[in-house]
Amino acid sequence: ACSNESSSQEGSTNAPVEENVQKDVSLDEIVTAVKEAYGDNYGAGQALDAQMISDLMGINMDDVEESFAEIPMMSAHIDTFIVLKAKEGKIDSVYEQLNLYRENQLNDTMCYPSNALRIQGSQIMKVGNYAIYMMLGEHAAVDAAEEDAVKFAQEQGQIGVDAVNALFA
Repeated sequence: ACSNESSSQEGSTNAPVEENVQKDVSLDEIVTAVKEAYGDNYGAGQALDAQMISDLMGINMDDVEESFAEIPMMSAHIDTFIVLKAKEGKIDSVYEQLNLYRENQLNDTMCYPSNALRIQGSQIMKVGNYAIYMMLGEHAAVDAAEEDAVKFAQEQGQIGVDAVNALFA
């Protein structure tokens, strides 16, 4: 898939979702809703424990109360789903760490070309005490133009955003 070279990207187009949410939603409810929303197009399946989340994504797990993370079983794929419930007062820190992980993925020059376009459709959210990263859904057609592939990836990412937002509505 992609290596984890570090760099920075300005002007990310994904704005955080409304964060002043008071509704009590469990991590399991979020995971279930997102997996159901994608159905057969949910491509992550290899669970990561807290140490792996720290090692692979650079997340300080001391700031995290509960976590869920899955990546694809095949290294050529990049489907990823991460839900981190921050400890009290740590949501901004956890969200920033997760956003840095996304930025590193966007700037990774070692990606397969089709994956590089798909990463641009990844979604990151801050909802309540949760920071969520999703790069899920169908893949664009192999012969799709770059702009169309990115748009398709963004539309696929929106499926997960809508599923999470519905829980907090």
